Amino acid sequence: MKKYLTLVLILLFTTTSCGVFKPKYSKPKTYDEKARRVLIEFSPLLQECYTKEILRTGIPLAGAVTFKIHIKSTGKVELVKLIDDSLRNKRIKGCFVGIIHKINFPTHDNVKAVQVNQPFMFKPPRKK
Repeated sequence: MKKYLTLVLILLFTTTSCGVFKPKYSKPKTYDEKARRVLIEFSPLLQECYTKEILRTGIPLAGAVTFKIHIKSTGKVELVKLIDDSLRNKRIKGCFVGIIHKINFPTHDNVKAVQVNQPFMFKPPRKK
């Protein structure tokens, strides 16, 4: 049990979202930055998808997934599509898609949906 708890804690600290971290004091300038900030807020739920699958299978998966997300002017998600997948796990992908579809993003003034491509990287804990 201690091994799994350690694994979960390590995963929480090692899973990152590529290139989107901004200090809390920096104000987003573009809609893309605002949308990424929202995704960061939901990263614990996305992390849970990964952690549950690791605990279910006992296999420490490593890799990345990149999603294309279309956000309507209302802030509702119109489309979530996997565009790159080195993680290759359908359960994690399905869990991510479900969570991303439920997110309410900030509204915007564009007539067409705004596209945000967002990568998520995962790596297993280091062996001792």
